[in-house]
Amino acid sequence: MRIERVAPGDLDAALCGLPSVRLARTDAAVFLGCSAELADDARVLLVRAGVRSEIREAMPEPPRHLIPARAEHLEPVPHSGALDTLELRVLGTGEAAARLRPRRLFHRRRGDVDRVRAILRGEDHLIGWRRVLWADRALLRGRSLRGFRPVVFDRDAVSRGVERLTLARAGALDRWLPRP
Repeated sequence: MRIERVAPGDLDAALCGLPSVRLARTDAAVFLGCSAELADDARVLLVRAGVRSEIREAMPEPPRHLIPARAEHLEPVPHSGALDTLELRVLGTGEAAARLRPRRLFHRRRGDVDRVRAILRGEDHLIGWRRVLWADRALLRGRSLRGFRPVVFDRDAVSRGVERLTLARAGALDRWLPRP
């Protein structure tokens, strides 16, 4: 489905209502893909977040001439001709607490404890994401892209990349979606 922001809202919290989604951003539009059973629920959650959705277009596929690059951040990329894809998964409470829990008993930081507490109380959610930017060679060679690593030889490595984490309260997905 094609989505477009029409009002301010909390997109991160809305997407936490879905177990997994795929987002794709082109120059012209942003698309959201989820299972057919969740499409109606997704539309309701998106409306509450100030995002309009239309079930008319399919998710764009990357052209063969574009090279994939894995990302280390969720900052928007304003370059034309690129396809920016994002796979999201909401972690369950137990898995989220285990991934955020400090490894050493005596080296706990107050921020780590507060994050785990917010997850356990249901005040926040942990979102796992994998981002791939499909761009041409010239764009990937330029200095304007920081934090992107091209995948040259193994195209299957694109889907097996490292899952990075963000808290819904941080608003990283909200910044990734373009403003009207």
